[in-house]
Amino acid sequence: MRSDERRKQHDERKIVKPLVAGLALLISWLTGPAMFDAQHLAVNAEPQTSGSESPHSSFSIHRSALPGERHLANIQQLTFGNKNAEAYFSFSGNMLVFQSTNDWRDSAQATSKTDGGKGLGCYQMYVMDLESDSTGLITGGVIRLVSTGVGSTTCGYFFPGDRRVLYSSTHLVAPHCPPKPKMEG
Repeated sequence: MRSDERRKQHDERKIVKPLVAGLALLISWLTGPAMFDAQHLAVNAEPQTSGSESPHSSFSIHRSALPGERHLANIQQLTFGNKNAEAYFSFSGNMLVFQSTNDWRDSAQATSKTDGGKGLGCYQMYVMDLESDSTGLITGGVIRLVSTGVGSTTCGYFFPGDRRVLYSSTHLVAPHCPPKPKMEG
């Protein structure tokens, strides 16, 4: 019985690895320079205020899917500057968890940090509330740091119920960014 279980786990891994690699390739394509192809680009900007907060320009880039694309539509970029990666929806669909080298702590809205500034050097984990404009386009929203702010983080996911986030971090080993791997060859 155990060998059947091991074989099943091995078969599942053979399926999962290509799916993860394909997702990583898709994310890199979506965040690459092709994102700014002028013929497929539209800008959505509206000022937003809420209570005593200062007004921020809510801003996203909307891109139509390329001709022949069957799997994606209504593509939108919500974060800008430095490195922003691995965004995953909450179970409710109202939030994103993502990693970024931007220091979003001094900027409550994702969209007010268009230049990126100096950045943190290594990834931290953030949650963004998703807000929509009157046309239904997502405009970004309030961002909260959910990691410690030290070390490097990766792979954030929401638990069911959207109240907790699971991610990996190096902060217990060292408060600074891990060294970059050396490129051989």
